[in-house]
Amino acid sequence: MPPWTNEQKKAIDAPYGKNILVSAAAGSGKTAVLSQRVTEFVKKGNPLSELLVVTFTRAAAAEMKARIADNIAKAAEEESDLPRKRHLNEQKMSVFGTDITTIDSYCGKLLRRNFQTHGISPDFSIISDTEKNVLADSCFNKLLEEYYSSNKNNFSRAIRLFGGEHSSESFKSAVDKLYNALCSIPFPDKWLD
Repeated sequence: MPPWTNEQKKAIDAPYGKNILVSAAAGSGKTAVLSQRVTEFVKKGNPLSELLVVTFTRAAAAEMKARIADNIAKAAEEESDLPRKRHLNEQKMSVFGTDITTIDSYCGKLLRRNFQTHGISPDFSIISDTEKNVLADSCFNKLLEEYYSSNKNNFSRAIRLFGGEHSSESFKSAVDKLYNALCSIPFPDKWLD
């Protein structure tokens, strides 16, 4: 177990039965902290099936599952009480079937379980990044055509500011950067105002 900072220890030991959010910079130990929190929950006799742990990337979810399985395996090896040891071994075996996943995977799972109540096909799929980019480019190009054909002065001025009258790539790049920035902040409309 690494030496935890005060903030990390606080997240690990926060009372159970409440939602918690761990938000910190990349490389600050979020996965290790959440893995340890889940391990402590299991060591107290609780089943993993009572938890929903959501991360943003598949890699983080896979890493967290592996860490939790390792942590529980070590705890089981050190445990001398047979019922506790059995519980830990059972939970170690169930780690990879638990709801430690990404937001999109969990939402997809819920929709597949309840597709009929939402009026969707049970064989729906989540859009891939490639498909999303193709659709976004198509929409952007249609908007450009619309604005070019309307000959609006403000639009023409914006295009010239971002790369000239004959190329809209710089303008598109600026719009993409703005869009991505807006997706990462709460209340983007308020920020834009």
